[in-house]
Amino acid sequence: CIVCSACARVCPNSILELLPSSQKTYVACMNNDKGVVTRKVCSHGCIGCKKCEKACPSGAITVTDNLAHIDLKLCTNCGVCVGECPTGAIKAYQI
Repeated sequence: CIVCSACARVCPNSILELLPSSQKTYVACMNNDKGVVTRKVCSHGCIGCKKCEKACPSGAITVTDNLAHIDLKLCTNCGVCVGECPTGAIKAYQI
């Protein structure tokens, strides 16, 4: 990978997203189905419960169309949302 983002631009399902290397917290789901539908096919998909949105101390998370979104400008990578997510759809990685 040379981080050109060509894969994200051509992905027919728009499921790839390029994040800056400083961003450690991310939503590992791109599904917009309602929670009940999501749970039938995926145990780790975002169900739009808004627990992460309510718990985020910096107000960086919003849930729209049944999917959590992290505002990279507001996110401090504190990881509170990771602990609140009941399905594990929000993840944090460490290098």
